[in-house]
Amino acid sequence: EIKNLFLQGKMNKDLDERLIPRGQYRHANNISVSYSEGADVGVVQNILGNTEISGMTISGATCVGSVRDTENDKIYWLITSSTKDAIAEYDGTTVSAVIVDTHNNILKFDGARYITGINILDGILYYTDNFTEPKQIDIDYWKSQTTNFSTNTTNLSEDRITVIKKSPLNAPTFDTLSASVRSGVGTLGNAIEIITSTIPNLYTTNVNDSITVVFSVAPNYLANDIIILDRNIQVGNLTTSSAARLKITSVTNTTTFVCTLLAKTDNVENLINADYVPLLEEEEPLFELKFPRFSYRYKYKNAQYSTFAPFSVPAFLPNTFEYNGKKAYNLGMENQIRVLKLKGWANEENIGTISNDELTPSADNYAVDIEEIDILYKDSVSANIYVVDTIKKENGKFATIFEIKDEQIFKTIPANQLLRTFDSVPKKALGQEIVGNRLIYSNITENFDYNSRPNFTINTAPRTNTIELSQKFSLKTKRTYQLGVTFKDKYGRETPVFSDKS
Repeated sequence: EIKNLFLQGKMNKDLDERLIPRGQYRHANNISVSYSEGADVGVVQNILGNTEISGMTISGATCVGSVRDTENDKIYWLITSSTKDAIAEYDGTTVSAVIVDTHNNILKFDGARYITGINILDGILYYTDNFTEPKQIDIDYWKSQTTNFSTNTTNLSEDRITVIKKSPLNAPTFDTLSASVRSGVGTLGNAIEIITSTIPNLYTTNVNDSITVVFSVAPNYLANDIIILDRNIQVGNLTTSSAARLKITSVTNTTTFVCTLLAKTDNVENLINADYVPLLEEEEPLFELKFPRFSYRYKYKNAQYSTFAPFSVPAFLPNTFEYNGKKAYNLGMENQIRVLKLKGWANEENIGTISNDELTPSADNYAVDIEEIDILYKDSVSANIYVVDTIKKENGKFATIFEIKDEQIFKTIPANQLLRTFDSVPKKALGQEIVGNRLIYSNITENFDYNSRPNFTINTAPRTNTIELSQKFSLKTKRTYQLGVTFKDKYGRETPVFSDKS
């Protein structure tokens, strides 16, 4: 009895079968020599031949690409025909439809153009065809959205399956920017100045005495409010201020208030019914010594984050000009914001519908995959960007207005996100591979051809937005300005800035 374990695992066609060394073989059909580290190393095993499978209902189909998922023993192939494009899965027994595009021109397969790079990693199918945007397909999710090979996949759109994810293109704006939590007549930041019409002589009134104050216009005051009465005193060319601090104990009517005198300055005048300007005393303002800017970003279902939206203009309301000569400090440059509400993420194109200050994301594009919206913050003296808070999707909806309630910042954005102005995913690529869990493209096409030259016609226009007017923006004089324009595609890729002598 002669035994040969084929330990060399080598087919040798050069020698006569009587002369072949032990461990080799002359000829074989459908066999494989095991190279495992177990007990069956060197064993010759049968390999199954080709088997026709059924379950496909696409006639005249052409396969333009295929890939094996060796981890899960599955095969995927990409199909095109005159009626539809599809991605199919075979698990050894059943053929299933992963995605079916009944020629809505989303998959954009072509029988004359093959998939040039395809991989599977952690249940995600990646492919590129050197013609369209590189794609990523969440297999389990899209199988759940597909019924069969005859029905179009539910809510399929190109921006849901591209590797590059859409980013917000618009900066957030301010829904509310107020120096007063209460707002209204007699509060901080209100343009209407009201005066007292009837008031006892504060010079002879003692601290803790009860007094009745009648205003010429109804202020927005309530019981237990603290108000400051301020009066400018002109002596020659010198102007000084006197003030009194009152607590409202009861409200007689809209203009008449019973108060308790809490404190007064030494220079109050010995007058009855002197004119004082009242102001509601409130908590310390937010970001008092800062110029805060805000932005936002999306977090998608697959834990990918978009790039940042552009940052807003500074949220800054100046105080009344007052120069401290000792400190060489302009008190007018202290921020007076006490109420700060942001909005703007609901205004992105095709993102959804707004009702009752809630955003319902669209079901048939990228918006349905947004799980969270991070509100971002930075100030003018630091390169760090922080997450203020996260707006989570509740009952399928996002809040359209977010209030910044304090200066407590949640966390810092990783440093590798700071210069990520857009995702540099190529527009198309010939080669694709996964190396060390990193998706790599080769022979790529990026950038855009722009052969024109912009020409600018520049004028100024007055601001009409009440919030912008309260922020007191200005165009500085004795400076040279130059305007430029940058172009973006629908995925947020940016060109350099183009300018012109005009």
